Amino acid sequence: MALRKPLVLGSSGLPEQIRIDDDLEVTLSEITTVSLTNFTLAVAFLAPVYVDPTTYVTKKAIASAIGSSKVVGLAYPSGLASSAVGTVAIAGILTGTAADWTAVTEEGTSLVANSFYFLSSASAGFITSFPPAPTAVNSCNVLIGMAISPTQLKLMIHPPILL
Repeated sequence: MALRKPLVLGSSGLPEQIRIDDDLEVTLSEITTVSLTNFTLAVAFLAPVYVDPTTYVTKKAIASAIGSSKVVGLAYPSGLASSAVGTVAIAGILTGTAADWTAVTEEGTSLVANSFYFLSSASAGFITSFPPAPTAVNSCNVLIGMAISPTQLKLMIHPPILL
């Protein structure tokens, strides 16, 4: 079996073999965002949103119907103003204060580490640590992400599962 040594970008800008005493620097919080237009009511910071397929504008997502449960991301790094273009996080680890998360969780609390969060089926623009129960025709279960601390959520947005 051949011995392999990983390559890193050296201080000269050229690739070189990693040395045993090197430290690796890894960025875990890189966030991918997209710009979207919001012509509806203002959307809170960290609220889940979808894009309306008929008007192509951003709206608060809710899991009570298949169309409104197709989450594209969460409003980030701020809320979305009415009649404006704003950014929505589609990947990464999102950070907010305990109060920021309290404002968008159905439980009214900060995040609970190692808990999964789902799109709320009761309130548009909210997430919950309880997966929605099948209460009506076309309700959906949508995983939003997993809390890694009371103030950080790793986005893991999945397509809606029709209940």
